Amino acid sequence: MIVGHGPSMKDAGLGKKIDAHNHVMRLKNCSELLENPKDYGRKTTIMFSSTEVCWQLHKVKAEEYWCFPKYDVYNTDLIDDLRKKVNTRVRVLTEQSRVWNKLFRDMGGKHPNVSTGMAAIISACELLNPRVLRLAGFDVLFNPSLAYVSTVASPFNDGGTKDTGHDWKTESQLLQFVGDHFKSVNIVKCSQ
Repeated sequence: MIVGHGPSMKDAGLGKKIDAHNHVMRLKNCSELLENPKDYGRKTTIMFSSTEVCWQLHKVKAEEYWCFPKYDVYNTDLIDDLRKKVNTRVRVLTEQSRVWNKLFRDMGGKHPNVSTGMAAIISACELLNPRVLRLAGFDVLFNPSLAYVSTVASPFNDGGTKDTGHDWKTESQLLQFVGDHFKSVNIVKCSQ
């Protein structure tokens, strides 16, 4: 289960359903969502972000922390800072980033890298190989014609509602490709 930040999560009452999964991956800036366990649950086994904002992942206690570089070069001091703050495994997914960001651009992606949510999906498929991967709160990825809205405030996107320029149409196509590529994984939208 990967819990995103889309508005479909608000008032959906999915908390117990989320917490029932073996692995619950959450994305950057989710600490305030955990204050509403009825909708978002509490369980967190993996915290996920880009390497650029990984320094804040320690705010949520998890079994592991995964960092996806947006670019080939990233600030390793941020990874070191995270490692000092948590007493568990920190993974930097450099190879996944290189391969999948290039594939995304080769598909015509109009952004240099995939979104954090897409990176989490790819990484979960590749490293966890679940039979079923449930996604909650990935509204725009499933329907790129929707306006981008995030339910979390972020210092990086003017309070959480500003679209960060991702190419949602190509990411939606990439989601289909990922589903075809990882044949043993069934990617489904989590609903009530």
